[in-house]
Amino acid sequence: MQTLRGLRSFSLAPATRERLADLFCDAAALAGWVALDLGDVAQAWRHHEAAKDAGRETGSVVALTHALAQQAYVLVEVGRTTDARQLAEYAVETGGRHIPPVLAAWLQAVVGEVAAISGDVNGSNRSFESAARILPVDPTDPAVPYIMLDEFQLARWRGTASARLGDEAAISELHYALTGMDSSFVRAKAQLHVELAHSLITARHQDEALRQVAQAKALAVRVGSLRQRRRVRDLELLLHHTGR
Repeated sequence: MQTLRGLRSFSLAPATRERLADLFCDAAALAGWVALDLGDVAQAWRHHEAAKDAGRETGSVVALTHALAQQAYVLVEVGRTTDARQLAEYAVETGGRHIPPVLAAWLQAVVGEVAAISGDVNGSNRSFESAARILPVDPTDPAVPYIMLDEFQLARWRGTASARLGDEAAISELHYALTGMDSSFVRAKAQLHVELAHSLITARHQDEALRQVAQAKALAVRVGSLRQRRRVRDLELLLHHTGR
């Protein structure tokens, strides 16, 4: 990132500078997500601010809306769910009809998850239904190679939201998502096991929840995700208080 920042700062040709800004936006957004996963919220925020600035300079609505929506999760992490939802909804409005369908579906899913975190069942359902309608049959788009969203991943995402809302139907949705998940998505799989464990605890399926917590913990340790390890500890405490 330092190299890209330096090249961008000293570049005079507009076309070259725009291309460097586009590359920097992607790199900063990725660095922000990694920082969030490692528990460094302040650094995650700074990286996303840098990504948004670069996105505005390059004039790329695609890059800007991705950075905006992803930054909403930083606000979620510090408990500012109302602000997070407003930011995610702003990303949807900014994207409008100027972004690829798979990114539009992804943005709607972000709003759906944040709505669930804030306890808005109807709002969450509306956003996920919109995402399902928008998601193309072939979601691969070279314009947004960093967006990995197919029907299985959308099912995982919706299951995550349902689990947060205490919906027992999330159990079947999350099990379905596990069957289609790429084994290389270790962080996403760790989150999926966390959410499945949460829904199982809510439904009082303690033994199965215990197994899911163990799997989530192993995966979180494997990839060094402090964020998911913290959530695993919360689930372990919850299991202890409910009789395990």
